[in-house]
Amino acid sequence: MAETFRVAVEDWVDYLSDDQLPALAASVHKLTDLTASEDARVSSLTSEVLRDPTLTSRLLQVSNSVNYRNVSGQIATINRAIFWLGFSTVRDTMLSMKILDSVLEHSPSQHLLFLIARSYHTAMQASWMVEEVRHSDREEAFISALLRHLGEMAFLSRDDEVSHRLNLLIDRQGQTPDAAALDVLGCRFDEVTVAIVKRWGLSPLIAETILKPESPRQTVQAILLAEELCTQAIQGWDHPDTQLIMRKIADFRRLPYKDCADKAIFTADLSRKLAASYGAGVVRHLIPDAKTTVANPIYLPRVKEIHLEDSPFQLQLQQQILSFQQAKKLDINELFRVAMDGFCDGLLLKRVALSLVSPDRKQLKTKTTRGGDLSFNAVFDVSMQQENLFTHSIRSAQPLWIGSSAMAGKSYLLTGSILKATKTKHCLVAPIIVSGKPIGVFYADSGEGGEPISDSQFSAFCGVVQQVNLVLTSNAAARTKA
Repeated sequence: MAETFRVAVEDWVDYLSDDQLPALAASVHKLTDLTASEDARVSSLTSEVLRDPTLTSRLLQVSNSVNYRNVSGQIATINRAIFWLGFSTVRDTMLSMKILDSVLEHSPSQHLLFLIARSYHTAMQASWMVEEVRHSDREEAFISALLRHLGEMAFLSRDDEVSHRLNLLIDRQGQTPDAAALDVLGCRFDEVTVAIVKRWGLSPLIAETILKPESPRQTVQAILLAEELCTQAIQGWDHPDTQLIMRKIADFRRLPYKDCADKAIFTADLSRKLAASYGAGVVRHLIPDAKTTVANPIYLPRVKEIHLEDSPFQLQLQQQILSFQQAKKLDINELFRVAMDGFCDGLLLKRVALSLVSPDRKQLKTKTTRGGDLSFNAVFDVSMQQENLFTHSIRSAQPLWIGSSAMAGKSYLLTGSILKATKTKHCLVAPIIVSGKPIGVFYADSGEGGEPISDSQFSAFCGVVQQVNLVLTSNAAARTKA
């Protein structure tokens, strides 16, 4: 069992609001407190949006999307967006973007990425399920569905000891989020979410979806049904459990089953298209689209118990990597060498490589390799404009296990030129991420025409890369403070 911090729920909210997310908390307060005269609050909201040109551009992209197709004409200014879409819509869209930006700014864990993808997709699905009621209900459904797991997102997205312990228990040791929260925080994530909602002045609908009253209002039902659908749809729209949930939604909306299914799949495709505008571009590949079927599901890593003490070499390797954090001056080349030696000597992988993104982010350049010939060494010099397993891993900030049946849908990323140079259909790729920014990839395989890679090798490979990312991120933060 992990060491538990004996802290009350309200103290955890203080910790998040004052220490970990002060800028976000202040921004949320500022936006939710806009209750003055109509002209004054519109002016304040416009000013807040225009402070960030990127946010302005993204908000206008969403405003002009098919999601708001009933609006007449192109929306080119924030004032026009507020006029046509309404103050609450623009404010809540901006809130959504700011929160997603904040929880994705560090190196998000695998579990957190799936949680964000599911929450964002749920928000999009819940919106159409209440589209025939008041417009304000639709917007409240979106923001409430998106933030239903805000406490969990907030804790898992930080780069501190609490976050590291929680992510270790969930991603590496297979605990459920609730069990990990009870072990480390002494309370459930939902309890923190309810307290944050009250403190930050967010929609009380968020708390309603958590507390689940006996007679929930229509919007609460829509959010809960949408989350059920999005949790299951990654296994395929044709999966029996997905179809069962779809029937429940059809009954809820009083629609024919086919009309309901068509609308849900259309909304899933739209969610992918708008993901980058909302700030969720890094998780768009984790949202099902029309091609997601039982035969081609979204890959969800199996959560299983991993005991580090069962692998003395792995524990020793991770301790060796983490020791770099204590060094007065980080020797990055030595850090990379230790990791790559570990892939070969500890994980019994035959060939490994390290390739880094160029300063202008246009090229991927080989830094070092081990175990390969000249053609193998050269394959890691590629343009970032190409679509292959290296660039995909960087853009999605996700590891890849080529040759795994669970990732069969990603096999196209092993292009002909890469296959010709490596002569293997079994390999691993994982992004090197510093302070939320992918800067390169590690590659490993079992040699020319080698044996399939095992589940334990993939888990250990990802674990080592995560430790390297942690050291690099900590070093970058220390240099920023210096």
